[in-house]
Amino acid sequence: MGKNMVLIIVTLAMAFSLCGFVVNVHAKGGGHGLSGWHYHPAPLTVPPPVPPWFPHGFPQLWSTDDVITILNEQGLDVKEIEKDTDVTYALQSARAKEVMGISIPLEGAETEGYIFSFELKDDLEKMAGYYREMNNRGDLHTWSFVSGNILLILPGALSEEEARQYESALRRIN
Repeated sequence: MGKNMVLIIVTLAMAFSLCGFVVNVHAKGGGHGLSGWHYHPAPLTVPPPVPPWFPHGFPQLWSTDDVITILNEQGLDVKEIEKDTDVTYALQSARAKEVMGISIPLEGAETEGYIFSFELKDDLEKMAGYYREMNNRGDLHTWSFVSGNILLILPGALSEEEARQYESALRRIN
């Protein structure tokens, strides 16, 4: 058998092996030849894990109802006043998936706060920045806490101790 034939046989053997075939090539009677082939499926391999990619920037999207449930489970009395969905704030160029007005008891009276739920991290950061800026300028006095995709705005009339209780409960969603 000539060198060209050996080259062809070796090339075919390599091609078949890529497809899962096992090819036995060996010398017969001093020459070279193809003695046989068997199909053995290639072992299955699991691709390496792909790191999670969240198009919205959050591993989980929490709703305003989820937050109410968590706050109430932690012994904080919070009631829904009103709820809106897909609210766009032109001044902040931000869009909230949900906004819920909440009622919070304060020394025998009711005071109001807000729970915002966002789909995009950028929108959350814009709105949280807006409230921070308003507080820093003295135009507004509120407590604002961020956890996951949630922004919680509480009235400044709450004591720091009371506000931190809400913050601690809110941290449970992350």
